[in-house]
Amino acid sequence: MDWIWGAIKNLDFHTALDTFGGTGCVGYALKEKGTLKVGADADITIVDLNKEWVVNAKKLKSKSMNTPFDGWKMKGRVSKTIVSGKVVHDDLKEIS
Repeated sequence: MDWIWGAIKNLDFHTALDTFGGTGCVGYALKEKGTLKVGADADITIVDLNKEWVVNAKKLKSKSMNTPFDGWKMKGRVSKTIVSGKVVHDDLKEIS
């Protein structure tokens, strides 16, 4: 786990954005992903880079309730996620 964290913690924002979006999708032949062009899937993640929060494993929206980051103070949080044009996560309200 330490080697993964070492690689990620030094990853700058623009490199991460390009790796996990844009050109990262090209490597997996995901033609309708990683772009906002007309006709592409409307998949968007909105991140508040200044939002500070503490990881609480019991409140994570995941199939797995364990995390090595439980109790860690973080800076930057996803505020909204849109998949195929539908809001699937909104920090301000519960989505069903």
